[in-house]
Amino acid sequence: MIVLDLYVKDFEKQLCQIDGEPAILKERAGTAWVDGCNLLGPVVGNFCIDLAVKKAKECGVGWVVAKGLLDALFATNLFIISNSRFESFRHCRLVQFTSNGTRLFGKQLAVWICVY
Repeated sequence: MIVLDLYVKDFEKQLCQIDGEPAILKERAGTAWVDGCNLLGPVVGNFCIDLAVKKAKECGVGWVVAKGLLDALFATNLFIISNSRFESFRHCRLVQFTSNGTRLFGKQLAVWICVY
């Protein structure tokens, strides 16, 4: 609820995209670079954490970096609440999320790491 006001203002100013999904810019066996396409942080977060878990299952480690997302700090809100997302971490040894803070500090960058 804290960021709801920010999200509404972003929609009104057309700063963020409503439709679409993140795009994979570059991908290797255990890593990926994702463009969030100015989607909301939780949308990009869900995409990236699923990708990190998939890569971790295949290679032992999944390392996903995303750019172009709004509110990287809140990019994990939806997957933390969802039981189905939590279930995908059950066999992971390490799951880490980090970002350069909120959009108040400039361009957003976020990193998801998963070790299987």
